[in-house]
Amino acid sequence: MAETTREIPQADWAPYFDALGKIEPAPTVSVEVDGAEIGAQVETGEVALVAISYDHRDDVLVIGLSQSGHEQLEHLVYNPRQIYVLEDEDSVSTIDVQDADGSKTLILFGPSS
Repeated sequence: MAETTREIPQADWAPYFDALGKIEPAPTVSVEVDGAEIGAQVETGEVALVAISYDHRDDVLVIGLSQSGHEQLEHLVYNPRQIYVLEDEDSVSTIDVQDADGSKTLILFGPSS
């Protein structure tokens, strides 16, 4: 199946991530950050995505991660401006979040189990 990239409109961020955060079993992801001040860095290796949500009041994307089934790490993306998703008909393979200062956070999904 061919993968396609699409931009998620800001009005859809909260419901999109609420639905994505309910996938069972929790998908395995890696998180990478690329910014002018820090360069490209791997934030986490392969861990479970246990929660993801967008808080419009604080303008932050909250990514909850775990290695043992309980949330252990939160990665926060403040002031996201554009969110792109690489997906096929059945699954998401990459989420690309670009924030106000030009930094990029990539959420890379592992193979489905």
